Amino acid sequence: MLNRFYKWAEQFHDQGEQRFYGVLIRLVRQFYGHTSAAEFGPRKLRFLRYQMVRGDENAKPPRRPRSRKYINSQVQRIRRMFKWAASQELVPVGVCRSLRIIESLRRGRSGARENAKVGLVEQRLLDVTLPRLSRPVKALVDLWILTGARPNELPGLRGCDLEMDNETGIRLYRPGKHWTIC
Repeated sequence: MLNRFYKWAEQFHDQGEQRFYGVLIRLVRQFYGHTSAAEFGPRKLRFLRYQMVRGDENAKPPRRPRSRKYINSQVQRIRRMFKWAASQELVPVGVCRSLRIIESLRRGRSGARENAKVGLVEQRLLDVTLPRLSRPVKALVDLWILTGARPNELPGLRGCDLEMDNETGIRLYRPGKHWTIC
């Protein structure tokens, strides 16, 4: 099932997502490689989650302890793998359903580390850096500051992507696809 899922994922997911699935499949194989996919259930999923919290320096390759958010994302990927497998009639639908009963790890209750919050760049660092940037890069940084956009959202922006609101004189950008829009 894992091999078939990964071959499917190569066609429908970008390389970053494929890497996440690759790491996950390696972990599942390490502990349950000889177990039938139909026998995979909540107890096994909780055990894998515990392994991600704990990490293992002696594993080949070594696994470092993961953050709560990363682990929750990986558990969601496991659920998606089994949902796909059920849709392909590789496992009974009940396996997929049983994995949904595992709750996400909660902040401060799991033993998993929390990632530090990403803060703002200090103004003094901006004041020192901005004059040293080329004009296009400085313009991009200024636009990030003004809009609050994420770093990956603006580099592909083109002038023709902007619409002028004739009443206000404000330029608008309406992305065709956005991460919050399904």
